[in-house]
Amino acid sequence: MKKLTTLASAAVLAVAASQASAAMYEISGSFGVMAVGFNIPFTVNSGMYDDATDTGYWNVTSDLSVFAAGSISFDQTFTLDSITGAGLFNAPTNCVGQAGACLGLGANFQGPAQATSALPIGEGLQSWTVTTGMGPIVFAPMLTAETAPEVPVPAAAWLMGSALLSLAGIGRRRKAAQA
Repeated sequence: MKKLTTLASAAVLAVAASQASAAMYEISGSFGVMAVGFNIPFTVNSGMYDDATDTGYWNVTSDLSVFAAGSISFDQTFTLDSITGAGLFNAPTNCVGQAGACLGLGANFQGPAQATSALPIGEGLQSWTVTTGMGPIVFAPMLTAETAPEVPVPAAAWLMGSALLSLAGIGRRRKAAQA
């Protein structure tokens, strides 16, 4: 009987572990970024943050009309520890827009970062401060948890479970017949 309990427990734990997953968050929102004394509007076109790997990316559009530079769009990857909030924003890539504005993105939108919103990082409005060449810049994106589709228990797990129960029943009957 002890073997049966151990086997059943192992099977349940294996199924539960196979279905466990970390949270993925969709990044969205429009927010102003204070930089060089100006409030620059940013809009996140698309983005994701994975708290299992503490990595994320986004594609952002910004209206730089205060600098007579029009609009620009760029991609950026980053790391933010989901527990401590510490991380790093990498240099923007794939910049589309005025050449001078794109060149200015380099050192001005990358650097050490600290999430200053409620930790650990999770669903809701965020506050991420990036220490850049222009000084600290605060981003305020919205994180929305992605709902993963329910994963069905594979047929093989059900067959394995029923086979184990059958073997346990056969063993029990043999023991009873020998007594």
